[in-house]
Amino acid sequence: MKTRMHQARFGAVLLSVGAILLASSAIPAQALPQLPNIPGGGIALIKTPLDTPAGEDVTVNGHNQEPELSSVITTSGQIAKSYCVDNKADISDGAPYTTAKWANFRGQSNFKSSAGKVAWAASNSYPAVSLTELSSKVGRPVTAGNAIAGTQSYIWDVTGDRSQPHSAGAKAVYNYLKANATNQTEKPFGASASPLKLNATAAKNAAGKVGPYTVSGSSADLSLAGGSGTIVDTAGKTITKAAPGQQFFVQGTSGAPVLKAASKSVVAPSGVLFSSAGSQALVPAIDIIQNIIQQVQLPKPGNEVPAPTTSQVADTQAPAPQPAPAPQLPNTGASVVGLAALAGVLVAGGAGTLWYTRRRKAAAHL
Repeated sequence: MKTRMHQARFGAVLLSVGAILLASSAIPAQALPQLPNIPGGGIALIKTPLDTPAGEDVTVNGHNQEPELSSVITTSGQIAKSYCVDNKADISDGAPYTTAKWANFRGQSNFKSSAGKVAWAASNSYPAVSLTELSSKVGRPVTAGNAIAGTQSYIWDVTGDRSQPHSAGAKAVYNYLKANATNQTEKPFGASASPLKLNATAAKNAAGKVGPYTVSGSSADLSLAGGSGTIVDTAGKTITKAAPGQQFFVQGTSGAPVLKAASKSVVAPSGVLFSSAGSQALVPAIDIIQNIIQQVQLPKPGNEVPAPTTSQVADTQAPAPQPAPAPQLPNTGASVVGLAALAGVLVAGGAGTLWYTRRRKAAAHL
């Protein structure tokens, strides 16, 4: 009897689990919301910690609070760990952010008067600086929790909130920042921060060759889009890169391709203000880098080059220069099929077990 009861219960469990899995497999997986593509290199905040480590308790205005780094995800896919500079404001999940000048801060803290020291702290502590390097600077081993707590406590303190860390490691970071932070100068941001220029004013279309072109400000990767041709130097050698001041041409074109010169540039330096109308202000601890592209339309073969003008675009599909775990979407394809198959096996097994148990019980009464 005992054996039969165990078999019956086991069969019921299989049926129940299978039914739950079947129901789960029928529910579509919930994907994370799409990040807004904000013109001008905008950014979007996802407050969900992702892999962002939390700090440890610090005292803020007489109360304990656990600071953590916020994960700011740019339209180019880079994740920037960022510190809070306005503790009196709430932070909103998924709120759109843009870069802004320090003078345009509209929060409730004293960020405007302390922005230089905040930027220095953000760019000279974790995660901009490795824990090994930071430990050497502060004179003792520190953990990520120590570093976050000490740095955030210092930033809140200089922006008007009375804040003190608790642990010895966090206090070491706080004291190091307090003793060494200087008023860092505000750095340029946005597309205007890119020094790259594609110079096309001297270009002519002659003998099947368009040019010369040059780039200035930085070296650039060269490419053609929307047509075909070959980019060559003054000796006729095919090239894909150009140094500042180096002359190059495009020959053998078909169609009317666009000549592109691309260079990675810091479009939002560490310490820049991340501003949002409906969420807490932040500053990133790392530089945000995008592939800035200067481009010019080439003429069709045989046509003279019109007064050439270049335009600049930010490549929002550029790979993130600093790999970081991206938010993982739930599997919605093969995993659902596998889940349904497993559920079917469990249901069948449960039904079979119950049938076998009842048959043996019926036979025992004969």
